[in-house]
Amino acid sequence: MNVKTIKKLSLSMLLSSSVSFAALAQTDYVDKTSHRTSLFRGNLHTDSSWLAGFGAYSFDSLYVGGKSRTQAVPYFSYQSDHFFFDGATLGLSINPSDNLRLSAIVSGDFTGDIDRGDSSQLADMQDLNNVVNAGFALDYSGGFGDINFEVLKDVSNEHKGTSASFTYSINVPLGNWVLIPAIGSSWSSSKVLNYYYGVQENEVLNGRAFYKPQSGYNYNTGLTLIRPFKEHHTIGATFSYDKFSSEISDSPIVDKSNVNAVGLFYFYSF
Repeated sequence: MNVKTIKKLSLSMLLSSSVSFAALAQTDYVDKTSHRTSLFRGNLHTDSSWLAGFGAYSFDSLYVGGKSRTQAVPYFSYQSDHFFFDGATLGLSINPSDNLRLSAIVSGDFTGDIDRGDSSQLADMQDLNNVVNAGFALDYSGGFGDINFEVLKDVSNEHKGTSASFTYSINVPLGNWVLIPAIGSSWSSSKVLNYYYGVQENEVLNGRAFYKPQSGYNYNTGLTLIRPFKEHHTIGATFSYDKFSSEISDSPIVDKSNVNAVGLFYFYSF
């Protein structure tokens, strides 16, 4: 079990949110009770593994009139040497070395909120659909920390855009706990941002001007605290902060330039 998996739990729960949760970046850690080290998409052990759990998260909406939300969701994942699924992601992987994994993935799109924060002020706008992305991921774990890099392209013919993300995290042992600070950045093409944050000509109203954003970068940071216990169990808490591109915050349907999120979670590995 690992924190990259925790990130995907958060993201699969937040399919309709704008929170990237890059603070829950990939990492590996030693499960001291089972003496097993695992790396998401690059497991250093050879046995297959399942994971089940749930989390409760509270997060803000950056949309005008959007509602803050608190949600609880179940979660399941599986990983073997060359295949995995976790939440909203499927992947096939190869391991060029013990601490490097390259993956071809199919995943949900977590760039924006298809419900626009359930804002009544934006209810007249065109409905958005869930987006399916495909691309590749690189995960590397070393003594200096852990790196994740992904490039994804819409294959569902919704926004037809491209996105990329980079995250760095490091483990800080605190007795039986592990503290994981992380920083990251993501880039989205103009097609992606226009889909979630643009205003089309037929959506223009008084106080809501036509808006077509260009590509932009978001930045994020956060902390995750995890505690493995009794061999198969893990509990944890997380906090993240996301700073959005001016291409997003300048949109007339957005009234925040940053958002916070907090969460608690539990996992059982078998």
